[in-house]
Amino acid sequence: HTFTQFAPFRVSRLRLIPHAPCTMNRLVKHIAEHNSLWHQSLTEIDLSHSSYLCDRSLEYLTRFSRLVNVNLSFCTNLTDRGLVCLFPLKNLASVDLRGCSHLTEVG
Repeated sequence: HTFTQFAPFRVSRLRLIPHAPCTMNRLVKHIAEHNSLWHQSLTEIDLSHSSYLCDRSLEYLTRFSRLVNVNLSFCTNLTDRGLVCLFPLKNLASVDLRGCSHLTEVG
């Protein structure tokens, strides 16, 4: 199944299992671009242990304006620059950044 087949469903929580480098980043982009119903329903996303997830992928999360909880723990390629992308998410209450080794206190 592809995510496009599930697009008509409203989803409030989503956990993505890490795969190959290009797959995870493409998957985040695809979900953001092709599942517009999720833009207003998704409140939690778990991308933990996605060591290949890059800063650019976080830009796509801003389409989910109702996000409250984001788990990015052990996403070791993320930097402070990527976290800036999350600032527009006004409902965001929790971001798990444990084990993100490229982040500094500035981020």
